[in-house]
Amino acid sequence: MNSLKVATFWLVDGKIVESIEPPSFQSSRVGGFDTEEKLRGNQNILEEPCCKCGKCISLTYSCKDDMRTRKLCFSCNFWYDRMAQVIVDQNYHAYYVPMEWGTDHFLGFGGRVLRFEGDDICYICNNVWHAGRVPEAWRNILKPNVKVVTNA
Repeated sequence: MNSLKVATFWLVDGKIVESIEPPSFQSSRVGGFDTEEKLRGNQNILEEPCCKCGKCISLTYSCKDDMRTRKLCFSCNFWYDRMAQVIVDQNYHAYYVPMEWGTDHFLGFGGRVLRFEGDDICYICNNVWHAGRVPEAWRNILKPNVKVVTNA
């Protein structure tokens, strides 16, 4: 007996994908809807894509008001909020370096003392947090501004 497979719509890494089989690669994905309209309705996806990277804007997050106003997807909204708070190394890894020395047991990098050097600036801290790798769409704004020197 021949069974007819019907294509369904998936939200895969911020893009709407039509596929007969569920996407097999590991990614953020939501789907299995029989129409694109049902997927858009379930995930509250705006018609206009993100003005920075072109991905879908799904308003299912707590920061949906900012995302709607800024016309940014969740990822781009994250980087927009952190533009002034992070330093970026030569490999486009972003770090949040609090200005105070950490004293509790919840310290970034396990409390390891890290040193960052840049033009006219030096940070030494035991509470550094990795914010992720700067996406391609943000590299024209979040440019490398420090070098990681591990021996503080």
